[in-house]
Amino acid sequence: MGTKLAVLAGLLLAGCSGAAQDDLDSARHLWTSARPTAYETVVRRSCYCANVDPYRVQVDGAAVTSAVRLSPDGVETPIDPADYPSWFTVEGLFTVVQDAIDQHVDRLETQYDDRLGHPLHIAIDPHAGTSDDETTYEVARLDAL
Repeated sequence: MGTKLAVLAGLLLAGCSGAAQDDLDSARHLWTSARPTAYETVVRRSCYCANVDPYRVQVDGAAVTSAVRLSPDGVETPIDPADYPSWFTVEGLFTVVQDAIDQHVDRLETQYDDRLGHPLHIAIDPHAGTSDDETTYEVARLDAL
């Protein structure tokens, strides 16, 4: 992944929200100009929550058209459209980052794709002194359809 990625990383500690916002704004601008009309992605949210399996998601425009959970044993479980979280789309992931910036979380790490601008890695720790409140989002791949 090394040469394909540009780390526009935003490491948000006290006083660094300007850099994180600049990185997010740059990534959004790149995504707006380079995004495919439709795409498929594999995304995972890791946290202290019930399900941390990755999802394969298809998006047309800004709407999720299908999603399946990918279990470690190879079983693909379709997700009901009523249960699609907002972070299934690139725009939803951008919102996750913006919310973290707006909430002045203790730690925010971001990495964006250098060609399309979409998030590749988002790590959020709202309160450094609190255990088990961290959340990480990983985009394993994003392909135009």
